Amino acid sequence: METNALCFYVGHVTTMATLLHTEVATLKYSPRVCLHKRCGRYGGSWMNRKLLRGATLALGLMLGAAPILFVGGATPAFAQNATTGALTGVVTDTTGAVVPNAKVTLTDTATGAKIKVSTNAEGRFTAALLKPDTYNVTASAQGLASTPQAVSVLVGQTPNITLQVTPNAGATTVTVSAQAAQLTDTQSPALITTFTEKQIQNLPAPGGDITTVAFTVPGVVVNAGGSYGNFSADGIPGTSNLYVLNGFDDEDPFLNLNNSGSSNLTLGQGEIAEASVVLNGYSSQYGRAAGAIINYTTKSGSNQFHGEANYYYNGDVLNANDWFRNNAGQGRPRAVSNEWAANIGGPILRNKLFFFADYEGLRYALPASGYAVFPTQAFQNYMLSHIPNDSVPLYKQAFNLYNTSPSLAAATPVTTGNGPLQDSSGNLGCGRFAGTTYNGQTFGVDTPCEEAAQGTASSINKEWLFTGRVDWNVSSKQHVFGRYKMDRGTQPTYTSFVNPAFNTISSQPEYEGQLNDTYSFTPNLTNQFVFAANWYTAFFGAANQQQALQTFPTYWQISDGSTNGGGTLGALGTPYYFPQGRNVTQYQFVDDLTWVKGRNTFQFGYNFRRDDISDYDSQEIENGFYDFQDMRNVANGVLAYPIPGTSKTAQSLYLQNFSTKPTAYLALYNLGAYLQDQYQPTSRLHLTLGARFDRTGNPLCNNNCFARYNGSFPQSDTSAAYNAAITDNLAHAFPNIESVIFQPRFGFNYDVTGDGHTVVRGGVGLFADLPPATFLDSIVQNFPNVYAATVQSGDVADASSPTSAGYYATQSDILLEKGFASGATAPQLTSELGAINVPFSAPSMVLTQNRWRSPKYLEWNLQVQRQFDRSNALIVGYAGNEGYDEIIQNPFLNAYGFGSLPSSAPDSRFGAVEQLQNEANSNYNGLSVTWKHADNHGLTADVTYTYSHALDDVSNGVGEYYNGESINEQLSPRGIATLNYSNADFDIRHSLVADYTYQEPEFHNHGWLFNELAGGWLFSGKTYWRSGQPFSVVDSALVQGSFYPVAGQDQVLAALAPGQTLPHSCSGNGINTPCFSTSQFESPTTQTGFGNIRRNSIYGPHYADSDWALSKQFVTYKNVNFKLGAYAFNVFNHPNFSLPSNDVGAGSVGSSGSILAPPTSPYGSFQSAGVGGRVLQVFGKITF
Repeated sequence: METNALCFYVGHVTTMATLLHTEVATLKYSPRVCLHKRCGRYGGSWMNRKLLRGATLALGLMLGAAPILFVGGATPAFAQNATTGALTGVVTDTTGAVVPNAKVTLTDTATGAKIKVSTNAEGRFTAALLKPDTYNVTASAQGLASTPQAVSVLVGQTPNITLQVTPNAGATTVTVSAQAAQLTDTQSPALITTFTEKQIQNLPAPGGDITTVAFTVPGVVVNAGGSYGNFSADGIPGTSNLYVLNGFDDEDPFLNLNNSGSSNLTLGQGEIAEASVVLNGYSSQYGRAAGAIINYTTKSGSNQFHGEANYYYNGDVLNANDWFRNNAGQGRPRAVSNEWAANIGGPILRNKLFFFADYEGLRYALPASGYAVFPTQAFQNYMLSHIPNDSVPLYKQAFNLYNTSPSLAAATPVTTGNGPLQDSSGNLGCGRFAGTTYNGQTFGVDTPCEEAAQGTASSINKEWLFTGRVDWNVSSKQHVFGRYKMDRGTQPTYTSFVNPAFNTISSQPEYEGQLNDTYSFTPNLTNQFVFAANWYTAFFGAANQQQALQTFPTYWQISDGSTNGGGTLGALGTPYYFPQGRNVTQYQFVDDLTWVKGRNTFQFGYNFRRDDISDYDSQEIENGFYDFQDMRNVANGVLAYPIPGTSKTAQSLYLQNFSTKPTAYLALYNLGAYLQDQYQPTSRLHLTLGARFDRTGNPLCNNNCFARYNGSFPQSDTSAAYNAAITDNLAHAFPNIESVIFQPRFGFNYDVTGDGHTVVRGGVGLFADLPPATFLDSIVQNFPNVYAATVQSGDVADASSPTSAGYYATQSDILLEKGFASGATAPQLTSELGAINVPFSAPSMVLTQNRWRSPKYLEWNLQVQRQFDRSNALIVGYAGNEGYDEIIQNPFLNAYGFGSLPSSAPDSRFGAVEQLQNEANSNYNGLSVTWKHADNHGLTADVTYTYSHALDDVSNGVGEYYNGESINEQLSPRGIATLNYSNADFDIRHSLVADYTYQEPEFHNHGWLFNELAGGWLFSGKTYWRSGQPFSVVDSALVQGSFYPVAGQDQVLAALAPGQTLPHSCSGNGINTPCFSTSQFESPTTQTGFGNIRRNSIYGPHYADSDWALSKQFVTYKNVNFKLGAYAFNVFNHPNFSLPSNDVGAGSVGSSGSILAPPTSPYGSFQSAGVGGRVLQVFGKITF
């Protein structure tokens, strides 16, 4: 631990004095305060002054409350965890006097299980760690008994009831719905939104994905477009949400996303009994993620057999056409989706042993829609007459693929205009090749280089899952259950518009198992233990790799010469990022102990999670990748093309990876322990004080696959041999890590009026985040484990040609691998390669900080709840957070030759050198207003409006993009404060979300026919409207030949030309008319810096979606019901346009070229399905 490393968030009393005397420093762009000795280049951990004062006040409240909270007393509090509920209440007699030592019995109405607790001296009781269900609750004492009450205990909730004992209590059951009767929360400071089984089944859930429950929670903004994270909560990354199923982390630790199968959907809707979404979870049990905690509990069997069978269908005839296809006069693409589910539960041994089983699946023909772009015959003729001889066979192979593509027949030559298949730059799809004359024609003036069409393709995705659960009521003190799951499916990962041989697939089986044991030692001491394990594999590659390589032996990608819709010459070959994938094994131990003692409810617990990963990502780019960033390189068949009449060179790249360890066997773990006290000093006030301690281990590679640059960069002796500059065969990723992360938390609930109708609650707490394991890829792929050849010269030809870029890469690898072992220096290797006319391609490296830290977020909130009557409540809340130690990539360590960069590489032995740093910060403030309605006439609704502002240096980070135009690296060598700190990718200023359900009430005495026609209708829906996401304007042309190498940096912020201004938003433009143009920016030849417009300064189109469901119950016979209905996703067919094209260097900018796919649909998630318009899905259900 570093000395003097005390910050206000640590909770030491001595920190307060330091904090109050901290000097405030002001910068031009963001006023911030340094609170830590480890302050970095610009002062380290920074924050806004007002937020600092608020956090200081909150900490003072927490420290001031601490002495009170641990004083013994007489009133118990609430006690539940992530997958259970609790029940608290008071027992009184007919005079209203409390009854101490009364016996309270809770009977599970489904299984008959009984839980017994006693009241304390003040007549109060608490039943902790209850399985979410409905309980009949009774109380008895000395000849007195209460009338039984049926109470619904929901996950994460603690109903508060009053039981009155009388000498002649009847046997009548009084139904109490805690959720309906109480629209405010007097018990928990966390912002918990709970969804019942009926809501989960009735509210629209596109694709049956259970993550959709979170989409209408206050503070949540929905993502779209196929990126990482279906949503962001309170301005925290979409990869910082944690999905918990029955107490274990049911998510993909490699990506920090919901655990899904081949469809990328999280199926299992049929087995979910309840769900809750927790924001600002001030209970110390919550750890490992700083964003939303989404808790699910699964169904169990009961004393009655019950189940259901569902079938859902969608076909293209039921869908609206894509806006762009419709605009181009093209019909709907083929689309067919079939989904099904069946489950059953019941008794094995009445009141003792129960089972539940669920089977679900889906099969769909995935409609892929995009732009198919081909070289014109004139452009092909030019290339064949100008490329080197050794390039001709490869180019003829490419042209044959283009000319036989199924999409070519619909292609038309690119013209000047604003349509998605046109080129508004006037270059006719020629990009920087425009102006070249050949055979009396001038490309880009009177002759186009490209012809384009709306591309269409289709592929099949299949997935199914089976889950089974067995519950055992061992005794009135112990309940045990086990659950098993298997999920099988094959994913069509990539679909080519040129040739189906390049399509890629992924087989993704998954298996889960868990055991939960809840044991009550005494009525006031209860423990819950969870053990769980899961395994999955996700390997991505061509369906037939040999056939794909025979069709085209490498990969071509062209980024210059794009149409307005973003389409460039079609990529050829299996995408460079395949093959890749991983096998992941995860196991977890969780234990929670609750002890009710006087006025305190103490909770203690721990959570241990280990992830073992077989990582295959080092196999990427094993067959080479031509990255054409300039059309002149494509046209002339060379990577470095001297531009006539200038001293400049048109530059493109050839990349190829050579791995000595194609599989990395990684191991990661987190161990967290917590303690907290939930205290109720009066009947109106609840206080929660706790702390969490997390130890996140230094990632381990079991086959020693880490390599590290020795010392600081650059080393003092940059002429030393490679094996002196690098230490390889290391077991751990980082030199040092944090020992323990201390996270104090405090929350309160105050019932202002004492009747639960006016409640004020809030809190403050520190939350550490586990970054996704995928960021280790860059460290695993350090030299010499992986030699990433980056070739800047040579012919575009087969690797067997001695003048081809592929040959240069192969020879460099052979000599480098041999030279590293023998102690060779860079000059020696350069000389050896020069003897065979091969230019030396220096290896790349990824560095890390000496002491690695986990990202952290200080979160706080304040909320006022007011229930006006039994049906309506208004909730006004403010939430804020400050993030620090977030991960960002600095790609400038070895860059040179542009702007303020040095004239030569600081360490010439290496090419691109980047550093992963814990230097990024973020800030969020949001105000939300929620109207809640629940009445006896069938209508329930929640409507929330949120105004917020999210700022950060980087969003999501570590290579997982929140949207298609995210930037995850540092943008200026001067530091992240210069251009990065700006609007977050998920900065949504205005958001309106709603969910609503209307159940037609039963009709009586109107005749059989009227009752059948008018009764049994159910309508439900979800609505989202939000303002647009921000984006940046970049210029990829600056990277070509201007400065190199810059690791991971393929774009630089563009510079606005003098006298030019940009719109604040492109929401109303960018479809038929670009909202800005290339003429407003400096050209690559005149821009001398790294841009003058901060990241994410312009906002894209807004997003709007309403999903509706309408069903009719037709047949009811005893307990059997039959229902028919339909879902209408995006019922108003609102076109949600993508962010406008943003690369000035690509030729045309400012236009949206596609419709965003929703985060989930009957056609999966993250698969570029052409289903952005209205999708109508019909269904039938049988329940019993």
